Amino acid sequence: MSSGPLRVPVPSALVGTVIALCAVLLLKWLAVVALVAGGLVVLARWLWHRRYRPLALDLEPAPVREADHALMRVPGPRPAGPDCSWCGLPGGHHDGHGRPVRPRHAHHGALRAREQKVPV
Repeated sequence: MSSGPLRVPVPSALVGTVIALCAVLLLKWLAVVALVAGGLVVLARWLWHRRYRPLALDLEPAPVREADHALMRVPGPRPAGPDCSWCGLPGGHHDGHGRPVRPRHAHHGALRAREQKVPV
């Protein structure tokens, strides 16, 4: 026999109950911490909106301006023309004013590069 202290066996049901109780207490405190953090976030948002929302409400709407004549006019929709015979662009090519342009003028740079055998 050893001369050490006498060890008393502990039933496993008691150990399991203590571990379960500790787990429940830990989850309870984690839930409390999460609720407090959520409450602080809600309070901070409420204070933020209370402080800065009146500034946005005091602004007056922008005055309605008349049409500015300095703006560049954009050409309206152009009537559909024949497709480009060179590239097949539906409606053909048009210049910046909406007027139709011949394919040889629209593809002038590409045709010159093709004549010089330079890849486009």
